[in-house]
Amino acid sequence: MDFTKSFSYITEDREWLAKLGILAAISLAAPFLLGIPYLLVLGYSVAIARNVKKGVEHPLPAWDDWGTLFRDGFNLFVARLVYTLPFLLLLCGFGILPWLGVIGRGGDVSDEIMAGAFFATFGLTGCLSLLFFAAYIFIAPAVVVQYVRHGTLSACLNFGAIFGFIRAQMGNILLITALVIGVGFVFGTVMAVLSIIPVLGTLIAMLLNLFFSAAVTAVVSHLYGQLAILEG
Repeated sequence: MDFTKSFSYITEDREWLAKLGILAAISLAAPFLLGIPYLLVLGYSVAIARNVKKGVEHPLPAWDDWGTLFRDGFNLFVARLVYTLPFLLLLCGFGILPWLGVIGRGGDVSDEIMAGAFFATFGLTGCLSLLFFAAYIFIAPAVVVQYVRHGTLSACLNFGAIFGFIRAQMGNILLITALVIGVGFVFGTVMAVLSIIPVLGTLIAMLLNLFFSAAVTAVVSHLYGQLAILEG
């Protein structure tokens, strides 16, 4: 894994500012448009990883094939949804358990019992969330790499291949995760310092946050492309 290259390749592209600027703008617009533009962000990350695997000199793709970006992003979204759906269903199940108890007792439940039930439910959902997050750290890159290698949704749902990849690349996935956490910590510190400066500091922090999100996408996507190379 060439972690240095995952950063340096960005500025080696003469159009890197424009490309990341568009990526940042799309990310900014996504929450206001029902998250639909986020599919383009996912598609762009796939395109970067695919270019890395192909050995393209400047892996940051041009924004000239929005249809392919949208299709790849949609497929990746569906694949991730399949893996997260069991967790979401469990959360919903635990969420309604206390209310089922109330209904079963005809509404005759003391405040103490209700408080205990909700506290227990909160604890269970918290534990489940931690377990899911730990699993998703490994599943997310595996799904991307499978899609980059084969280009089909069905490949992302090949559970044997997904878990085989996780076993083979567990160390590299942990290194990528540690890198993202470390970079995020440094960036968070910078944001905290900027927030001390009234008005101007806040504006600078907002702009940097947009760029940071786009840059992290570019870095992680390059590393996923390297994982795809390792898998052949």
